[in-house]
Amino acid sequence: MCRTAAAHLQSGGEVFAHSGTLRQFAEFAREAGIDLGVLNKHLLAGMERSQRDDYVPAQLVADILQHCALLSHRPDLGIAFIAWANLRRFSPFSLFWDICPTISDLARLTEKFGSLENEGFATKVLEESDEVALCHYCLAPTRYGSGQFIEASFALDMRLIRAMLGAQWHPLRIEFNHVAPDDQRAHRAAFGCQIVWGADRNAMIVSRTDLHLPSRNANRQMLLFLEKRVTADTAGADDFPKRVQMEVIAHLAGGNANADNVAALLAVSRRTMQRRLAENGMNFAEILRASRTLAAQDYLASGAVPNLCELSHRLGYGEASAASRFLKQHFGTGLKALKRPSLEAKMPPGRG
Repeated sequence: MCRTAAAHLQSGGEVFAHSGTLRQFAEFAREAGIDLGVLNKHLLAGMERSQRDDYVPAQLVADILQHCALLSHRPDLGIAFIAWANLRRFSPFSLFWDICPTISDLARLTEKFGSLENEGFATKVLEESDEVALCHYCLAPTRYGSGQFIEASFALDMRLIRAMLGAQWHPLRIEFNHVAPDDQRAHRAAFGCQIVWGADRNAMIVSRTDLHLPSRNANRQMLLFLEKRVTADTAGADDFPKRVQMEVIAHLAGGNANADNVAALLAVSRRTMQRRLAENGMNFAEILRASRTLAAQDYLASGAVPNLCELSHRLGYGEASAASRFLKQHFGTGLKALKRPSLEAKMPPGRG
């Protein structure tokens, strides 16, 4: 569990997540009348593994949520799960949530330590004029898509922030990079703001002022104690590769994830960046390739109508032909052949 998500993805290895989420989801499913027995063999084995092991492959969390949402015809499943869940039972990292003094502290700690709970999930804060974007990323290669997982992660943010600032709080808007469900009533009720579907990113947009409003539940002394302990326990791990990966993913759409720009964002020279990556057995080209592969997989599973120009933009290419070459080189075929039916998950139980 000590390697970064960037290293795992470059090597083709798995990234892991704490089992607390799936343990709670199993209880939620029983109460909600969702029969987990209809999951295919792979996902059902993952649910069973989560009951005995503390960590499971991170993509299982996203795939199980997405698969169950399809099978139960519940486009609000991730949101409903978070509304039901006990916030203290997700993982040991949950101890941080109640005591953060501000949204800024919550975002900073999630960005810093979130991988201890789920290596396949990351948060990045992007400051944009008077607004701040709290961006969420699924770093695990999923089979069915990450839409429900991402929606659940923002629903969790909403619960945490409203506990800090009051039930009346809401963000300026929410952006999802997957398509809108036919019925959006639960989403509007949960987030209480404008929702943008089919965006370039997954982000909660808040005002810069809100970022620093004091929480009524803050315990700064306890926070400092816990942060110091966790920092000491994780000392020695080089997080530079993950920082590179996060800048690549955050700036991939639109074509700004080149080596020079990423190095500048990290306040190092391109040569220094490459040297530090090499010290970790990695290189920029491989991180870029892995990030593009993840973006392509996520787009294919998002429910969007296949569009090579849109995919080209999300992969950071200026021309559709470049995206087509990438697909053929790394997936062995073109966009139409890769696009899976959105109801692929509806296979008979026990198969797949």
